[in-house]
Amino acid sequence: MTDHALRLLRQDRRLAELAAFPFGFDLDRAAHGHVEEVRLASGGPLETVAGDDTGGTYFVCADGSVLYADSEGAAGIIGPSVDEALELLIGLPGWRDYTGLSPDDGEEKILACVAETEDGIREYYGIDEERAELRAALGFPERSPVELVGRLRAALLRTEPDFVLLNADEGCAYDRLDRPGHRCGRPCSRRAAPISPACGRATPRHGVRSPRTRSGAGPPCGLHSSTAPRAIWSCYGICCGTRHGRR
Repeated sequence: MTDHALRLLRQDRRLAELAAFPFGFDLDRAAHGHVEEVRLASGGPLETVAGDDTGGTYFVCADGSVLYADSEGAAGIIGPSVDEALELLIGLPGWRDYTGLSPDDGEEKILACVAETEDGIREYYGIDEERAELRAALGFPERSPVELVGRLRAALLRTEPDFVLLNADEGCAYDRLDRPGHRCGRPCSRRAAPISPACGRATPRHGVRSPRTRSGAGPPCGLHSSTAPRAIWSCYGICCGTRHGRR
């Protein structure tokens, strides 16, 4: 486990503010917790370390791995340590648009997706100078988007079985981030944990904040949308007989 970068963020307000915006790792949001009570299926401990402005939460697991849970019922490991997770967030500020990518997609497709997403981000705020400053301060090397996408893919594949996230009250399992059943207002089909078999009731999700692409027409490269500058909409889904995404 390495958390050198996390210690630096906690010690330096300027660096913490840069990590929070534009890179969506806000230490101050840790105090608010997740949008609902959650637990690991394995029973392992979770430490809330940060959040983002869409209602997502970053947790550190017992082995140091970082688990990200969004506000729509999807979660997954995004790095084996806080340092590597932060490298990902800084190197790929649109990372949630790439969870369906893998190295098998090839360099050309990966770079095209990253370029499209980051060009959209730049229309609203800067990321290049901020990324260079934060990388230098935290001691991160400059890595190619292709390498970072490969790291993200490898991390997500580690989610099951030990890091599956459950709603604490009903035991409903979150979808893995790279195969979410609920995005952009489309119906969701959360998998029911064995202790909560009664699924199928459609209920509105309240208090869900989800970013959108600038076009409003869906995500770049056919992937789900998660990076747009601060536009929100309400989502509806099918969950295990109860409301999720509490205020």
